[in-house]
Amino acid sequence: MACQFFEPITANDLKRDPSGDVSARRDPVRDRLRGICARAYVYALDATCSFVKILLEEPLSKPATTAACSAFLQRFQGVRLIRNSLAHVDERYQGMGSRGKKLPGPVLVIGGGFTGNRFGVTSGEGAYAEVEISEQFLACFRAALIEIIWSFDWIVIGNIRAKRP
Repeated sequence: MACQFFEPITANDLKRDPSGDVSARRDPVRDRLRGICARAYVYALDATCSFVKILLEEPLSKPATTAACSAFLQRFQGVRLIRNSLAHVDERYQGMGSRGKKLPGPVLVIGGGFTGNRFGVTSGEGAYAEVEISEQFLACFRAALIEIIWSFDWIVIGNIRAKRP
């Protein structure tokens, strides 16, 4: 349901002013809510990535778990860059990157911008990093998590090994 905030603009969303210029209709409350939801989305994705990183570092992890965790973190590695920039937006606006380093060259600092259904920021390295906000992205994220979950052996009531559905 929340992904509806991030659907691309349609012809119904456009308006023409008296001079003939076309622009998207603006709803400041909806735009603000959209930004809040995008930030919450990034923080939730990052919390999940942090959990997966901890699983990967466990010494007792099976090779299947290690492989699933590594694939997950490789696929969604950009989330941490975005989360860090959201958490340190004041530093980005001062031209500072990760660990207090100066951002390289003249950089346009974006503290949270939308391009269609993608939300992006200027990362700590000075590059633009973005994440897709869509049902398809969440389905991929969920599928990657399910791979991790089923990489473990699950014993259920009656000491029966659970089988993957």
